[in-house]
Amino acid sequence: MAWALQGLASIEFTSNKYVFGDQFLEIRGFQTGKEWIGYSFCYMIPFTLVCTAILGVVLKYVRIEPDRAKLDKKKQISFGKVAESGDERDFNLPFTPVDLTFDKLVYEVTTSTGNETLRLLNEVSGVFKAGRMCALMG
Repeated sequence: MAWALQGLASIEFTSNKYVFGDQFLEIRGFQTGKEWIGYSFCYMIPFTLVCTAILGVVLKYVRIEPDRAKLDKKKQISFGKVAESGDERDFNLPFTPVDLTFDKLVYEVTTSTGNETLRLLNEVSGVFKAGRMCALMG
């Protein structure tokens, strides 16, 4: 990583923005010369490839499973099916779709200073229809 830092310092301080860039690098203990830019790329490209390969292997073979001890082992609900000791059967939950209406809804919060309140919703009225996704925005 020191080679990468050396390359970054060389890129920055050998540009035309700095009049005494080489002297600054020498004072700080860095090597001067533009060849360090190439060295940093020669280091960082294989380093990135090796880290990517290691991450790919870890993601393929290492799995973190949720704690199954907390779940009931005889019944597990999974996407509309109940699994009981190997066999699966469908289940239906009682659900009645309803429309929701509201009239003159007011929503206030205290400010971060705590001295006054901020009104986000001011007497808003509306209807939420069953089966429709809605967002209430102030």
